[in-house]
Order: sequence, then structure tokens, then C-alpha cells
Amino acid sequence: MQRHVSLGNTLPGMYSSCCLMDKAREVFDQLSMPNVMSWNTMIAGYVQTGLGDEALQCVREMQDVGVSPDAATYVSALKACGIVGSLDIGEDIDAKVRKLGLLKEDVVMSNALLHMYSKCGSLEKSRKLFETLLILSVVSWSSLIAGYAKLGQANAALELYRRMKTEGIAPHLVMYTILLTACCHVGLVKEGEKLFDEMCNVYCLNPTLEHYTCMIDLYGRAGDFNKAKAILDKMQHCRHLPMFLSLLGSCRNWRNV
Repeated sequence: MQRHVSLGNTLPGMYSSCCLMDKAREVFDQLSMPNVMSWNTMIAGYVQTGLGDEALQCVREMQDVGVSPDAATYVSALKACGIVGSLDIGEDIDAKVRKLGLLKEDVVMSNALLHMYSKCGSLEKSRKLFETLLILSVVSWSSLIAGYAKLGQANAALELYRRMKTEGIAPHLVMYTILLTACCHVGLVKEGEKLFDEMCNVYCLNPTLEHYTCMIDLYGRAGDFNKAKAILDKMQHCRHLPMFLSLLGSCRNWRNV
């Protein structure tokens, strides 16, 4: 296998897809001269399995042995920074990719940077970058909206959502989960109901169990147990434990024995 680098790149990718990072690393360590693709496979695998610290350590090891990162390396590294909340390292990578000219018209790199700043809670930098992007995809909008939602700024998130729609970008299911969760945390019941209606009847998206759970949580937090229970009763064919836990939690908070 040492003489077959392509196979050595494929096996770690297969193991990481199966969340077997120890096995992936074992195969990787048997390569006599791993190239940038080999390293990228390992780094992306760590990111995919939520191991941000390990991914960043892998980037450092890669550079220590004299292999230069490429655009794919930096994209994975930025995702790793978002996972562990490492703003300092993310800012260093930002400076490097700009110096190398990797940010120009690169939607993937731009979105990775935007996502990193949002995940690290640096909304000012995230918004500044967002406003300078020439191409805004639904991923770009989602990253910034998620950043505002995470910090409890539901109204700012909803404002962005409305602006996104006026620019002709169609939302996806993940975005509705983010927005509904934000509405739950600050008690925006009417806004949550409107979002759910738009999702189903305007964009014809089928709600998932997570969306129904958000609505139960939204009504439960507001003390509207009739609406919350109506959704739960509607879902009799597909019982989902978080739905019950959400409603029970609201009953406890409102002392509804």
C-alpha cells in the first residue's frame, strides 16, 4: 500500500465516512510519503466526525513535514475552527487565504470563512464579509442567519430571512429549523407560525420531526398547551421522544400538572 498513494487516500476516506478515525489514522500512518490529498482526506475526516482539535493538529503536522496546504485544506481548517470556536486560528487562516488570493470569487472558501466567523460568535466580521461577497448562495445566508440565531438575535435573523427572499433565494429545511428554534427561545409565536406556514404552503417543503418539535416547543413555552398537544396528537403515527420531552418541560415550567 505504501507504493499506491491513491489507495492510501481512498481507505482513510472510507474509514472516516464510517466514523472510524482511529482506523483511518492507522492506514494514513503507513503511507511513506503522504501528499496534500492524503492530508486533506484525514483533515476532512476529522471535521466530518466533529473532531475539530484533531483536524487542526493534523494541519500543523502537515506543515511540519513540509507539505503546503491548498484551498481544500484551508476550507476544512476553517470548518474545524468553527467546531471548536477558535477565532484566533480562523483569523490567521483568513489572512493567509487573502494573501494567497484564494478568496477571490471562490464561493466555497467565502462560505467557509463566513461560517467560521458566525460559529465563533464574531457577527461583526461575519456581516462585514457577507456584505462584500459578490455571490451569495443559500449557504451564505444560512451561515449568517444561524450566527444571529445562536446569539439570541431572532429579529435580526428574521430580517435577513426576509431580505433573502426578496433577492430570490429559496430557503431550505435547515434554515427553517434555525429560525423556528430562534423564535422559540425569544417567544415569537406569530412569527414562528408564519414561518411554518411558508415552509409548508409557499415553498412546499415537507416538515421533519425536528420542525414539529420546534412548533411544540414554541407553543409550550408560550403556555398554549392546546396547540402544542394538537400537533402531538397529529403525530400519533410517528412518536418522537423529543416532542414529549419538550411538552413535558413546558408543563413543568408553567406548573400545568
